[in-house]
Amino acid sequence: MFERHIGSFFKEVKGARALIVLLFCVVMLGILYSAEAQSLSPQEALQESISDLQVNPNDNALRQKIIKLSQEIKPEPAIPAEAEKFGNRAEYVIKNAKTDADFADAAKEYEKALLIAPWVSAYYFNLGVASEKTGQLQDAVRSYKFYLMAAPNAQDTQEVRKQIDGMEYVLEKAISWAVDPSTGCRIAWNSSDYTLRAASWSGPMADGKAEGRGTLRVTVQSRNGHDIQGSGEVEMVAGLLDGRGAINWSDNHSYDGYFKDGMRNGKGIMKFSDDHVYDGTWKNDRQLVGQMNVDKVLGIPWGAPEKEAKLIMLQHPNTKFYTRKKERNGTITQTYMTPYHNDSREIWVHFYEGKMFGVSIVFVVNGDQFLEQFNPLKEILLQTYGPPGSMADKGFDSFAKWTLGGGNFLKLRIWNSQFPPQNPFRVLMQYANSQVADIVNGGSAKSSGKND
Repeated sequence: MFERHIGSFFKEVKGARALIVLLFCVVMLGILYSAEAQSLSPQEALQESISDLQVNPNDNALRQKIIKLSQEIKPEPAIPAEAEKFGNRAEYVIKNAKTDADFADAAKEYEKALLIAPWVSAYYFNLGVASEKTGQLQDAVRSYKFYLMAAPNAQDTQEVRKQIDGMEYVLEKAISWAVDPSTGCRIAWNSSDYTLRAASWSGPMADGKAEGRGTLRVTVQSRNGHDIQGSGEVEMVAGLLDGRGAINWSDNHSYDGYFKDGMRNGKGIMKFSDDHVYDGTWKNDRQLVGQMNVDKVLGIPWGAPEKEAKLIMLQHPNTKFYTRKKERNGTITQTYMTPYHNDSREIWVHFYEGKMFGVSIVFVVNGDQFLEQFNPLKEILLQTYGPPGSMADKGFDSFAKWTLGGGNFLKLRIWNSQFPPQNPFRVLMQYANSQVADIVNGGSAKSSGKND
């Protein structure tokens, strides 16, 4: 019996020794692996981090790490030829830029360069300039901050900091807050065009702000004082729209897609109140890429016959048909009054050879304050269709024109109707087919007097 106990004791001791040896080996392997990882040269660590950034380009912390790593390497890392190519392309575009679209193209090229060489301070600065020119102030602030990090001894540091402070002030001013009176939850709205007037939130909260998924209801006020209501299922972070969401608005437009920092960012579908659709990519509430479906205006398909167009128009709530006029140039004009952009508007639907080729929406101007009506409409259309193909800011001769595809265009212009003499000015939003417009352009716009 005693011998069996002794034998068992020695077996247990041997087992314990084996376990200790195994644990020792695991610890040593960990130490060796850690030492190997730490033995990466600064150049190898830089390349490894750049590879990670190319997979996660929005990882700001990783970008900061790369900038610091590059500053530890002496001499400074050489700029790869591929990055220089994108940088040169961007520099050429930005020097010759004439429109917002040109600056947006330059920004895309700098972003490509910075995914290859994320430590180059000049690329960050110029990306900031391009972003600022297109109104993307959040992107501009981010790029200027990376510029200061990448060039800590830059001579223009003070000026760039002043620029950042100014843009951050504008961004802070763009965010308005409201409190749900039933829960005390705080909700924010990030827009320079609309101010949040009231809000309610049915969902979780964190630190007194809407957080997570729930139902949002808001009333926002435009610059000209008109209120619109929106509601839908959305995701919120710190009181701001962030994540997937769908909102329907009282003026008959809707958005279903992704938000970031309270703005449309990423993939999303916008259905506008004039029935056209944008299905593509958004960045800070601006359209980037995608197909603009403008096969209808106010629900009327291009080329629709008169009876079909009239039936569609009369389906709009509170719409009245007034006249059918035959013009001297051979075209037919149907006239309606219908709610549009928070007021009753006169709508002209134009036909040539029995087919719809254009729609004009008439905005009455108070006295000679035509620019006070023109400029807010232009801003709305810029957000809807992006930068115009041509435009001019020349008082009475101001206009903006967008190419919509399919041979169609939209033109916003100021028109002197000559009547009534005391208040003759109008702002016209004109959708038309280019080919048909050219055919009838030589004709007179005066009515023949035939009314049905």
